[in-house]
Amino acid sequence: MATCSVSFLAFCATLALLFPMVRGARPRQAVLLAANLFFLATVVQSKRSAAGLAGFVVATYFALLLVRARPSRWTVPAVVTAAIAAFLILKRYSFLEGMVPGTMWNRIPEVVGISYMLFRFIHMAVDLSQGMLPPFGFASYAGYQLLFFTVTAGPIQRYPEFLAYWSAPSPPAPGRREVLLCWSRFLTGAIKAGLVAPMAFDIFDSNRILLLHRPNDDPLSQLSHFAAVFYSYPVYMYFNFSGYTDMVVAAAGLIGLRLPENFDRPYLARNMLDFWNRWHITLSHWIRDYVFMLWFKKAIEHYPRRGRAFGYALLFFSLFLSGIWHGSTASYAIFGLIHGIGVAATRMYADALRWWLGRDGMKRYEKSRIAHWLAVLLTLHYVGLAFVYFGSTVADATRLLAIAGGAFRSLTLGWDPSRGQVFLAQAATIAGVLMLAVWYRDAIVSGFDRIGRRIAEGPRSLYMAVLIKSVLVALLLICLWGLEKEPEIAYMRF
Repeated sequence: MATCSVSFLAFCATLALLFPMVRGARPRQAVLLAANLFFLATVVQSKRSAAGLAGFVVATYFALLLVRARPSRWTVPAVVTAAIAAFLILKRYSFLEGMVPGTMWNRIPEVVGISYMLFRFIHMAVDLSQGMLPPFGFASYAGYQLLFFTVTAGPIQRYPEFLAYWSAPSPPAPGRREVLLCWSRFLTGAIKAGLVAPMAFDIFDSNRILLLHRPNDDPLSQLSHFAAVFYSYPVYMYFNFSGYTDMVVAAAGLIGLRLPENFDRPYLARNMLDFWNRWHITLSHWIRDYVFMLWFKKAIEHYPRRGRAFGYALLFFSLFLSGIWHGSTASYAIFGLIHGIGVAATRMYADALRWWLGRDGMKRYEKSRIAHWLAVLLTLHYVGLAFVYFGSTVADATRLLAIAGGAFRSLTLGWDPSRGQVFLAQAATIAGVLMLAVWYRDAIVSGFDRIGRRIAEGPRSLYMAVLIKSVLVALLLICLWGLEKEPEIAYMRF
């Protein structure tokens, strides 16, 4: 069952209508578990995959029981290591292929949602060892791990938040406004993931093919195609993933379950640390709490004088690890390497700047509008560079960058004024739009926020917004999703 599909829309609507009719915590828990199993039955590809999914849930549950029954300094590292090993095998990381017999390697099942289940298990194991995890049983654990809103691509909800709902599941407060707001957001997400994101991906893919497989010696044409590739893929990733998040957060809201937010205008980030506080927020917060802070505390305890150096190294390692988590190919490792270097360099630069400028100078620097928009533009393009490797193989990404570099050198070394005017006009247009958007960032953002609040607060405007979005989504269902394969959510692959 694809998220951008008629079946998912009907499934969420049916659950939203049925849930308030069921009375009592236990019956509603049963309905939610049944909904989870029904959804999984539509996305699990085979009996072997179903067995792998069930085995992972059962095994990790008993691992938590072991942590609870025999707490020691080695129990958590042992069970977490075993879970990570199972994850690496089930995800078929290529460096393990030689260690596993060929017949067994080919029979390893694909387990839906194992990446996010691993995150949730590690969170529970660590918190349990520290005495910070509330009570759990198999039903609550299975409901938490297999929750259909989050099992395939997050967001990563913490267990205490889920348990608060699981203990007394209830639909949203009476009133049409809350339901309409949820449906409005659901439809907005469908439009983002099902219309805007595919359009951006078509621009990216068509221009990438032209550059890689239909080479053109014209440097202006090459740079134009590269610019389309460079800027369209980040647009695709944002609208694809944030659209999915809007849909599942809104669908959960229809039955009264509040999920954490995952995005906060990431392409307006001032630096790479700020970017990761805005992009895939639940993942970056998980990495902060269970990778960076966990190891940083241990490093400070043993080497208090080297805390700053360990901080830089752990920032690099944490984001590098996030890149490897996405997949076993070298392109994801390079993606993580670029982000790891970016966040570590951001912290080093901030510390050096604070030492050089002092407290008063740092305050003036942070208030500088010019410094702010230059930092935003630099961050945007650094993220775009990482996405070049995220969206292609290493060979293709390297070739794309080489083509763009060669075209730029051709233009600068062999300058043709008549043709150079075209290049300057294109570059100036892109740069002007970006600079104007960043310079008036606050006004643009606050303007959209005001429009959103007025629509949400006015009953008629909210009804009208839902109606217009419903018509647009209906057209998408009939004209696009009905004729072609439903749009894929990129993060469901990880």
